[in-house]
Amino acid sequence: METGAQILARYHAAREFEVKLGAATFRLRLPTPFDERRCALALNRTDGELDQSAGAQWMRDLTAIALVGWQGVTVGDLLQDGDAAALPFSREMAAALISRRIDILDELTPAFARVRDERRSQLEADAKNSASASNGS
Repeated sequence: METGAQILARYHAAREFEVKLGAATFRLRLPTPFDERRCALALNRTDGELDQSAGAQWMRDLTAIALVGWQGVTVGDLLQDGDAAALPFSREMAAALISRRIDILDELTPAFARVRDERRSQLEADAKNSASASNGS
């Protein structure tokens, strides 16, 4: 029997994907509907409607939240006088890297948006197929 930690690890892993940028690989985790709503609320949008500018900011914010790991990121990527030693991942380190290197977030966001849209389309199709199968029984 699986432990709660094992089940939770599988739940997270099912929503994760990687994006390669240069020598670095970034691991992102697709947000839950709750995460998406919370991010929209942070933009003071309680109605769920976002104009183009707010929508772009919302997607960048979701991408930043989705960053859960990396390989090949170095101290030199964060510090101007840094070396090629591996930069350990943490939420705080990710926030610092994105603050200093907005270009990384700018490159991750379109890939994140594409995978998110593909996953949403798949989930909607699965739900529709499931409803059709239930109605056909």
